[in-house]
Amino acid sequence: MKAADLYETDFAQWALQNAELLRSKRFSEADLEHIAEEIEDSVGIRRLLDQNPSFAPAAAEMAVHAYADAARLSAAATSLSPATFPKECPFTLHQLLDDEFLP
Repeated sequence: MKAADLYETDFAQWALQNAELLRSKRFSEADLEHIAEEIEDSVGIRRLLDQNPSFAPAAAEMAVHAYADAARLSAAATSLSPATFPKECPFTLHQLLDDEFLP
């Protein structure tokens, strides 16, 4: 299945497949349009929170749920055991959105 087709049907598989395509420098096969949208969306979240601080609790809750997916995807992409990753996100929302933050 093409990488672009997976975006609507299986986001996790889409992310893994595109990560592999990018690492392999197979850019013509990658879903560059949706990758760009995802990057833009991550910037949009920062701007949204800056302009609407009352959204922060909801964003923090979303980060908690997203972390479980990210840990699972990271385990699959790196072939590491899921137990390698903390069960709960060890970072605050502020840290996650801070481009300067390095764990």
